[in-house]
Amino acid sequence: TQSTWGNYNGLTMWLDFTPFTSILWCLFLLVAYVGSLYVWRLFSNRDFDRDHPAEIKKRFISVFCVSAMAPICLLAFAEDSKSGPSLFTWLGLQLNGPIFLNSFLSVLLTAILFLAPLVQYFLELDTPFSQVLKDTFFEPIHPTDRLKQLRTYIVGPFTEEFVFRACMCGVLLAGGFSRTTTVMLCPIFFGLAHLHHITLHLHKKGQALSDAWVGVVFQLAYTTVFGIFASFLFIRTGHFLGPFLSHSFCNVMGFPDVSWLTDDYHELRSKRTVLLGCLIAGIIGFCICLFPLTDPALHRSWIWSIPDFVWT
Repeated sequence: TQSTWGNYNGLTMWLDFTPFTSILWCLFLLVAYVGSLYVWRLFSNRDFDRDHPAEIKKRFISVFCVSAMAPICLLAFAEDSKSGPSLFTWLGLQLNGPIFLNSFLSVLLTAILFLAPLVQYFLELDTPFSQVLKDTFFEPIHPTDRLKQLRTYIVGPFTEEFVFRACMCGVLLAGGFSRTTTVMLCPIFFGLAHLHHITLHLHKKGQALSDAWVGVVFQLAYTTVFGIFASFLFIRTGHFLGPFLSHSFCNVMGFPDVSWLTDDYHELRSKRTVLLGCLIAGIIGFCICLFPLTDPALHRSWIWSIPDFVWT
């Protein structure tokens, strides 16, 4: 039985992929995204630091071009089908679903996992809450730092989730991979996209090769783990916005600092019991809420139903 969640005005389509061609598609997007960051070097001999304003702006152009190109290229694999969804639905951009509910529940689920870091953040600030907001959002900031914030909190999460989630998950499902395999496979490409950072460790930070690889492998590990969560969110909810906002939230929070757990000289050592309780409560709460808050029926996820059509 065809789900009505995928029926929209405009072009309705099915994507013609096999397991092999869907993997090639993901590799193509991986190379295109990472390669676009360095394409400017073909036109200039100047090697700017990645945090230089000119370099940041050029990379913005690059990743937005790849993000615009990906869905256009996807149309080459489209088969006109009255029973299929629109291109927007394939990309998690369905407009008649519970967009705001999806966004809220996705960020809420992520915030539950970050309960301890959130509590730690406010315990470390010896100011009233109103001052916290003022210091966080309204303090003067250098234009270069503003560009770096824009890259880290908006442009990076948006383009990465669009290319590595919206333009890959549906393709892998249409290619015949199961939901579980797609959730585990898609993040591998996302993790591999960060391997090029080894050049940063070697040439900019001057680290030894062994130390550089330790940092890159660590980054590969946690980006892959996050990618599993983001892919799970995308497939279960069928929306792009939830993974994007969750990605931004994680970038704002950064990797959790749990040094208070072992450092007897940490300023929050007296709050160790409270923070440990929040850490455990956050993990348990996340596990309990993971499936209820991402219920495909609640979010009207057409993407969740793709394997039912591929296998029948």
